[in-house]
Amino acid sequence: MSQQRLILFTRYPVPGQTKTRLIPLLGTEGAAQLQRQMTEFTLVNLYPLWQSANVEIFVYYSGGDRDLIRAWLDPVIEPLNHPLTRLNGELTSNHLRYQEQETGDLGQRMQGAFADAFRAGIERVVIIGTDCPGLTPALIQEALTALNNDEVVLGPAKDGGYYLIGLNRPLPMLFQNIPWGSDRVFAQTQAILEQHHLTYYVLKTLTDIDRPEDLWLWEKRNGDR
Repeated sequence: MSQQRLILFTRYPVPGQTKTRLIPLLGTEGAAQLQRQMTEFTLVNLYPLWQSANVEIFVYYSGGDRDLIRAWLDPVIEPLNHPLTRLNGELTSNHLRYQEQETGDLGQRMQGAFADAFRAGIERVVIIGTDCPGLTPALIQEALTALNNDEVVLGPAKDGGYYLIGLNRPLPMLFQNIPWGSDRVFAQTQAILEQHHLTYYVLKTLTDIDRPEDLWLWEKRNGDR
């Protein structure tokens, strides 16, 4: 069994229920389509990690159900020429699984995903979202490697949040009383780390695509393809 797990948080792209801060600019359908595109881009971008026998990949989803998620994402995965099999009727590789997120706020859902991994005996766990096209497999590998020495890894976002968090043991205090969605998430998480004398590693700062003023980054990414 792999001792490293990468967890991708995403949401099924239901119009009106995703990328809500972009709805005034893109409309409900456009915002849902952006969510769909960014999730698919992130999965394809992770392909080098899929080739590693040392990293298993879980997609933790909210909205929809397992059948809808599989109908959406299985066709994205299949053309990547990765060996796929059926496990309990589910299309999967050795390093990709689907799991529904727990209920609650973002902190409760992330804490639940970390708890699942540590209960399974995983030693180094990283959670990412789909909002950061600048996040590369090399950065994720940097985070996993850092967890050999530090208890926590954070990837700060320019909006004051973070695009990545990694742990090598359960630390539930990092997910409690945090103003999720605000520009204070990274700073308050860092304060908790300092308060509890936890060792941590900080990756380079990247831009999340959450607001209309961030869309240039996605448009640039499409233009560079």
